[in-house]
Amino acid sequence: MRAVLVESCDRPPVVADRPVPSPGSSGSSGSSLSPGSGWVAVQVVAAPITPLDLLCAGGTSYFGRPAVPYVPGVQGVGMVGGRPVWFPTSAGMAPGDGSMAEVAPARAEDLVELPAGADPFAVAALGLSAVAAYMALTWRGGLRAGEQVLVLGGGGVVGQAAIQLARLAGARRVVAAARSAEGLERARQAGADAVVALNVPEPGDHGRANPSLDPTATTRPAKTTGRVETTGLAETTSTAKTTGRAAIRPAKAADPTESTGSAESTGSAESTSPVEAISRAKAAGLAKGTGFAQVAGADGVTGLVRVAGADEVAELAARLAGVCDGPVDLVLDPLYGVPAAAAARTLRKGGRLVNLGGSASETCPLDSSTLRSRSLRVLGYTNNELTREQRAEAIAYIAHQSAAGRLTVAHEVVALEDAAAAWQRQTAGTTTGRIVLRTG
Repeated sequence: MRAVLVESCDRPPVVADRPVPSPGSSGSSGSSLSPGSGWVAVQVVAAPITPLDLLCAGGTSYFGRPAVPYVPGVQGVGMVGGRPVWFPTSAGMAPGDGSMAEVAPARAEDLVELPAGADPFAVAALGLSAVAAYMALTWRGGLRAGEQVLVLGGGGVVGQAAIQLARLAGARRVVAAARSAEGLERARQAGADAVVALNVPEPGDHGRANPSLDPTATTRPAKTTGRVETTGLAETTSTAKTTGRAAIRPAKAADPTESTGSAESTGSAESTSPVEAISRAKAAGLAKGTGFAQVAGADGVTGLVRVAGADEVAELAARLAGVCDGPVDLVLDPLYGVPAAAAARTLRKGGRLVNLGGSASETCPLDSSTLRSRSLRVLGYTNNELTREQRAEAIAYIAHQSAAGRLTVAHEVVALEDAAAAWQRQTAGTTTGRIVLRTG
């Protein structure tokens, strides 16, 4: 059979021939596919390329580097005994093959039968991303009818699904934020009542935002300039010394070596250049999103270097609040970082923020005063916490809503033979949505 094959974590996968799993052969983790083994061979119809697939194949997931070669694909849709089913695999997380092949092994107890009329490619595109959105909103976030929901990353698969699922759960208003003009449009198409540009560059987007899609945007989207402000920690009536305390804003191209050359310095002492300050901050252990680090200025006086963040949080929080109908009840956050900190400021007292990812940052400048003054609940979510029964119920609900035409996400269907190029496009973020391989 033909299958996608990961031969090395350092190279993109290839499409190659692979033995067909059959009765008496070995399934995932070496289990037999013989009758009574608990394993079945699925005739695969649709297999999505998901972020988890990319992460596992690259060897950077917390599951470690996978044993190679293997067939990737943590989920898929196919046929077993003439029945359409959704199925999960542990490919890339444990030894064994996944869904990106004409035939794949799966545990019989993990199969979820799909309703009549369900589009296999639409269900595959939704899959575990929609499960995460649904369960984070309802089971973890406790969404109730009549509440207002803010969805960060509204242009992604999780975000698009969350917008629609929140509406189906009875939310009175759903606001979405996205990082690109394309993402904003996808969020709007998913049914968001209002959309807000995060102005955080996506791969291939270079931070461009479309003001016409942002109800709070002015004629020119906000941008960072790379300007460095150096101010003294102590003032005198005569000459002020520059001590190295600086507010450094990232250059517009996100390149710390770029600067517009606009710098202000108080006093006549020699000041630290943007490149020097950032280099010294890195040397002192300043990581993205951590706030402060001690560095030595050009005059030898130790001071503080601060990567700007507070202003960005306040500005984004104001724009988000501007399109919300009063305080927000629940925030769905797959981004973390500045977007999460800003979204937290829109929450009512006792409001909830559910985090299910860190695609913007692994750290977040959420201030203690916001957290305590509003008695906020910040909750973490992962699909790995679900029982088999919970996951099956969620997939069944998602498939039903998809078959009824009430739930869909942007996706494109690609032939299995073109999987290598599709994988690279998905990695680069240059797709129009989730790529689903046609394997049959």
